[in-house]
Amino acid sequence: MKIIKKYKNIRNQIDFGLRSTFSIHRPIDAGYNEPALHTELKMELHDFLIGFDWEKYTSPHSESKTIVDIGTRIFLTAEPLFQVFSFLKRQPKIHGVEIDCNRRVEGLKTRRSFGNYYAQRVPDAKYHGMDFLDWEGPMDIAVLLNPFVSELPHLAWGLPLSKLRPEQLFDHLVHRLTPDGLVLLSNPSIAEQESSLQFLKSHGFTVLQKFNWYPTKTSAHKKPRYGVLLRKPK
Repeated sequence: MKIIKKYKNIRNQIDFGLRSTFSIHRPIDAGYNEPALHTELKMELHDFLIGFDWEKYTSPHSESKTIVDIGTRIFLTAEPLFQVFSFLKRQPKIHGVEIDCNRRVEGLKTRRSFGNYYAQRVPDAKYHGMDFLDWEGPMDIAVLLNPFVSELPHLAWGLPLSKLRPEQLFDHLVHRLTPDGLVLLSNPSIAEQESSLQFLKSHGFTVLQKFNWYPTKTSAHKKPRYGVLLRKPK
């Protein structure tokens, strides 16, 4: 196992280094025929998001909300987040942050290509190809869908272990999140959720609500989403 892990890490280091240095992005025009998989995943994300009582836990409609999806991949969350918060008249400003933005998804279309495309479909949204540890803006709501807290999932998604820094990620999240800000955390297993919750609870975060979304036989997303909404102390 150690040899396999070492091999995967070296391979990922090389691949990630090449992607970060040399990448060709093919932009996606407005007439692009969106894959059915993307449409289904957005619908399922919407179903997951509306499982939480945002109206209860967010401030009145007159205040704009800055939402940052950390590790957004291709920013499929942009439209579901906008739909939920605009319905509540929360005036969302939505940002997607992805460290592996140069990974190719379809031909010469990369995560950045799709991220920019989905950002353009939403008012006041922007995709950022960057390490979240370099994010300097304030956040009212942080979204963490399946953050990497252990080595095997991290390696399986093609990232080197040098980029597995859960302590630094959560510490930075705490510092950039506004007082009384919210964190939406989702994990594919209870064990990974508990690992993530340990970081946040150690900083005094309070659990407000839990909601689990389970896939059906026809779901595009094949694993459960174990979700929890937390609030940062004032």
